[in-house]
Formats: sequence, C-alpha cells, structure tokens
Amino acid sequence: VRRARPVNRHESAHLISQYDGAIAYLDSELEQLFQRLRSLGLFENSLIIITSDHGEAFGENSVVGHRVSLYQHQIDVPLIVKFPQAATGGVVEGLTSGVDILPTVADVIGAPMPPKLEGRSLRHLDGLASRWVTSESFQPRGPGFTSKDERPTEMALFSGTLKLILGAGGGIELYDLSADPKEHVNLFGRHVVPREWISKLMSDMNEAGAGTGTHPVTDPDVLGRLRALGYIR
Repeated sequence: VRRARPVNRHESAHLISQYDGAIAYLDSELEQLFQRLRSLGLFENSLIIITSDHGEAFGENSVVGHRVSLYQHQIDVPLIVKFPQAATGGVVEGLTSGVDILPTVADVIGAPMPPKLEGRSLRHLDGLASRWVTSESFQPRGPGFTSKDERPTEMALFSGTLKLILGAGGGIELYDLSADPKEHVNLFGRHVVPREWISKLMSDMNEAGAGTGTHPVTDPDVLGRLRALGYIR
C-alpha cells in the first residue's frame, strides 16, 4: 500500500481499531502504575512524563505506519506532564519538542543543566508561542548503518501555527496548521515565507549531516532487544 495506492475506508478503520486497542492496553498499564505509586505514597511527589517517540499514519498523505514523514500524523505526539505536588492541571497551547524533556527533568530534580542543550524546561511556559521548533526525518537504517555522511531527508520548522518542510532534494511545503491541521493545502508560493526560515532550515540540515557519525551495534544482547522491538530484522 505504501504510496502505491490510497488506503480504502475498510483498511483504514481496521488499522485504527488495532491502534486503539494498543492505546487501551497502555492506558490500563499506566493505571496500574499510578495505583501502585499511590499505594506506596509516592504519586504526589513524583514527576511523571508521558509521551511518544512517533505517531502513526493510517493512509493519510498516502503514508502507512511511521518512517520518513514529517506530517503531523507522524510527529504531533502526546505530551502529558505531572509535576511533583501539582495541585491543578490544564492544557497549555504552545510549541514543545522531545528535546524539552531532559531540561525539564533536570530542572525539577535540581540537577545542573548539561551544556549546549537544545531544549528548555517546561516548568517555565513563557515564550512557548514565539519559539522555533524543528523536526527531522531520516531514511530507514539497517543493521550496522553508520550516519557519518547521512543528511536528513526532510526537516520541518514550526513557528506559531505555520509549518515549513524542506526536503533534501529542494522540495518545499508550507502549511497553516490552525486552518489546515491535516496539511491538505500547500501554501508555498502563495504565502510569503520569511527568508530566514529557509536559511535556518538549510543551515540546520547541513549541520545535522556533518555529525561525527554512529557506530554499528555488535552486542548480541542489544541486537536481541532491538530485534524483539521490531527495529531490526
């Protein structure tokens, strides 16, 4: 199905039902965890962060599953934070990123912030609406893959409700997520894009491809665990 033909309604409904079942299972496991923390008197003083490493596509944009896409169904993931001794809760509108989790944890436990962190502590919510957030996608990596010369295949920049996607081949897409959350209408060419946006994305993409690289995994135990999770075959 992948990009070969549209997913029909029956297929999409089946895929979503299976995913909903996985979410229901996770909810039940989290309930047991929270009940255990409460029984031990630890819940109120715990920092709990619930998030996901990626989303899932069920045929949107001719994509199924999760791999090399920066559309919202892949990267708009849950982020639920319970701070220690939190008396109230609420929904915060603003741009956040997975890189914010480490600084948030360090801030809450009073640990020194590691140098050159890209994220920020979510205990301090000022400025979220005006920040820039980026996201990257890479080609699937097989066993023994090294990324010394690898560049992202796509990079996205978010600011406010606008999202700009730059492909390594030069393709550009622009979406206003407030009016078009499912990204059906590419506004590039019809909406003025600040020049510094594209410059920043190109700079970030080049920087991401100039890293020191990774090393092949050879530890049998690690390979076994990765294989069990489905990341390698």
